[in-house]
Amino acid sequence: RMTEIEALKGVANFVYVAPGCFFILSSSSKSHLRKGVRRFYFMANSKGFELSIRSTPDNIRLIEPFVREVQQSFLFNDDVFFNVLLVLTEAVNNCILHGNGADPKKYVTIKLKASTRKLRFEIGDEGKGFDPSSIPDPTKPERLQDPNGRGVFLMRQLSDKLDYSKCGRRVKIDFAISG
Repeated sequence: RMTEIEALKGVANFVYVAPGCFFILSSSSKSHLRKGVRRFYFMANSKGFELSIRSTPDNIRLIEPFVREVQQSFLFNDDVFFNVLLVLTEAVNNCILHGNGADPKKYVTIKLKASTRKLRFEIGDEGKGFDPSSIPDPTKPERLQDPNGRGVFLMRQLSDKLDYSKCGRRVKIDFAISG
């Protein structure tokens, strides 16, 4: 099954995968994306989903409809939606630009495992990785005027838990969605 998916990644803009099924979308129009994602979610009937996108900056725009579909599937409020959208957009942007160097031959993968109380996303790239502890604290006085370096800080502030693994090539991000 994975061989089929890997082969399809070569021709599709992105691939949605869920236990027992996968859905390929090669159109980049929002109407096709939304139609395809809804169809996929109903077909999957699962608590686990995966979005795999080519490492091109244009594909960052695919995160919002993905998060919107997750919101519709798991019925969390708009405050959580905003936090998930901002954090995933930043994480995917980091993976595309810093991890994979915007190489369209490489992929960024977003996996979701959900329960009635929590969303757990795992975002990964195919890059060399980095040491997350080497990121300077953007709240220190000497860094306040620096226009860069706030992304991971914001990701930590807006999520309930954030952990890096695989030498910085993977990040697990948790969000509480009830109680």
